[in-house]
Amino acid sequence: MKKKSGDIRKAAALSLAAALLLSSVPAIAAGGNNHALQSLSTDKSNKTVPLRFAAAKTGASVSWDEKNRIATVTKDGSKLLLFVDEGKALLDGKPFDTGQAVTIIQYQTHIPEDLLSRAFAVKQQEEPVALFIEAAANHNYKEAYTSLSPALKKAIPSPEGLQAILQGYDQLFGKVEKELDLQVTRNSVHTNTAITYKTAHSAYTLILRAQADGLVDDFSVFPPNTKVYQKPAYDKGDYVQERKSGLARVNWHSQAL
Repeated sequence: MKKKSGDIRKAAALSLAAALLLSSVPAIAAGGNNHALQSLSTDKSNKTVPLRFAAAKTGASVSWDEKNRIATVTKDGSKLLLFVDEGKALLDGKPFDTGQAVTIIQYQTHIPEDLLSRAFAVKQQEEPVALFIEAAANHNYKEAYTSLSPALKKAIPSPEGLQAILQGYDQLFGKVEKELDLQVTRNSVHTNTAITYKTAHSAYTLILRAQADGLVDDFSVFPPNTKVYQKPAYDKGDYVQERKSGLARVNWHSQAL
């Protein structure tokens, strides 16, 4: 009974994370504009990806010159300039072949999927988070389900279960107004993609963790950062420090549900 209860709590927490995934996730544009979840997905017909998402994967930084419509991508001292309107690129001051035109799709810069790996000699890796988001945006829940790890599939035992989660919480947090930040970090266990964005009523950070084998292993949702605690004037610090108890951590998502 305890095991079943634990699975239910884990599924509930994952449901909350999945709601954010489909709540019109903003575009990761060179200019930081607001767009729907679909803008995060790969455009397979033209084999392009959003520039900021590709840059985050390769550890590059991006800046956008709105006046001249130039995207600057920097990594390890190398600089790639993408002239959107002129259809050309310069890598460290020398002409660079982009392979196909850099385009603007729904106000965000899209580049050929292998552009940054060629420019910065980075080994291209399949991004499970991007694949999962794309499948979910296209309502291809069976494909999205294949991106889940065996452990996660124990909490969500079928594609239909994943579909119910994604569809059932679509409107839970309201419309997303803009993407605030995206970071990709790696450790010995996971590749962590953290997306922070603002909705009409609040802000949330959605973290998707992928295993070394490329499977999505976990979802986490965190509330907006609260103010740093300020001691009141009467707090002189002359109190007895209590020992930390061994209470188990409680997932706030489970409490919310």
